[in-house]
Amino acid sequence: MTIALRRRTDGPPLPDFEYFAKTPPQDRQRMPQESFAAKYGAHAEDIARVEEFVRSHGLTVVAANAAGRTVQVRGSVEQMSRAFGVTLNRYRHTILRQKECRATEEIYRGRDGFIHLPAELREIVVGVFGLDNRTIAQRNANDPPGTAR
Repeated sequence: MTIALRRRTDGPPLPDFEYFAKTPPQDRQRMPQESFAAKYGAHAEDIARVEEFVRSHGLTVVAANAAGRTVQVRGSVEQMSRAFGVTLNRYRHTILRQKECRATEEIYRGRDGFIHLPAELREIVVGVFGLDNRTIAQRNANDPPGTAR
């Protein structure tokens, strides 16, 4: 699963709409990932606090990305349920797979209830993704052949 973090609070403001409207793409400077992370990514202290929370619940930090403002986590359903105060269960429902043009039963992991975080993380964490693994997107017919969903 992935935990998304806020943008560092001590960074400069992001360019506004007017900048993008008036600056042609070829005139925009691409910023190296390290520079982007230092200016606009997650703060190292915020990442450390999230990693401490994760590890305190027996979960494993797979990767942390300051530029992407994410912490990827792995653990059991029980560990995830305890850490985030949710109930994870297996569900089944019928979906229409357009590629096969037939109804298919999907079994997925889903949650009941709100996702809970300790008070000290509520301002840092902006999203928790991956507790639920049901199919939510359909492949666009215009996607190039061979691209994965």
